[in-house]
Amino acid sequence: MEGLFFDFDGVTARSFEYHFHAWRQVLPVMGVEPDSLVVRLNEGSSAWKIAQALCRKAGVEIDEEEAKKLAAAKNEIFRAGQKPEVYAEVFTALAYARQQGIKTALVTGSSHENLAYVLGEEGLGKFDLVIREGDYEQGKPKPEPYLTAAERLAVPPQECVVVENAPLGIVSAKNAGMYCIALTTTLQAELLESADLILPNHHAFLDWLQQKNLDK
Repeated sequence: MEGLFFDFDGVTARSFEYHFHAWRQVLPVMGVEPDSLVVRLNEGSSAWKIAQALCRKAGVEIDEEEAKKLAAAKNEIFRAGQKPEVYAEVFTALAYARQQGIKTALVTGSSHENLAYVLGEEGLGKFDLVIREGDYEQGKPKPEPYLTAAERLAVPPQECVVVENAPLGIVSAKNAGMYCIALTTTLQAELLESADLILPNHHAFLDWLQQKNLDK
């Protein structure tokens, strides 16, 4: 392993409930009651695409401009509320990776503003690289976000491990030729079966990471 890449929402931060609360504040003006599963399944997309998916599920079609307005309003509410908890195990893994000479990246469809709000500059600085909304043309499930991270860190995609929690991110990682571990932090294992390995939590991931080094 030369690269270790983490998704943000649901992997680095326990943020789903905070995002969903914000969607529930924004979407009723459209006559839409957001569906929790739609948000979970579309995690990894840009927020405006999630807005479109939520509205579509309710039988309401909105264009990109309207979707981006809703996403901006949702993100303002998200950043005005309580900060989501960051999984401490991710920082433990980052420190371990650095000791082993493994390059790390945060690869997400989230905005810089949301990332900075939750992690702060200190938290973001624990990653060797941050790839977020605006750093690529085609987001998850396309492979570009993860391939961009590999290219910028000068690591071969086939030597990278990705930690994800949602189908779009898993497909993105696999299409990039990377090994993908899925954590069941927001979805049950049956919805994550395209991953190479499914683990129940971050503790299990740390065990896997340390065991992998022992198996060298």
